Amino acid sequence: MTKIEIKAKASELKDVELILKKVREIEKEHICQCTLIQIDLGINKRCEKKI
Repeated sequence: MTKIEIKAKASELKDVELILKKVREIEKEHICQCTLIQIDLGINKRCEKKI
């Protein structure tokens, strides 16, 4: 099960559509389990490989 958490500043809410598009791309990849997507000067992905 993939758990995705999104944190965004109010000033960045205009980019929600882009963020959601990115999330969908990540979900399609199935390469890693993305435990955190933090919006802070860009998008940082912290991923753990499934064993």
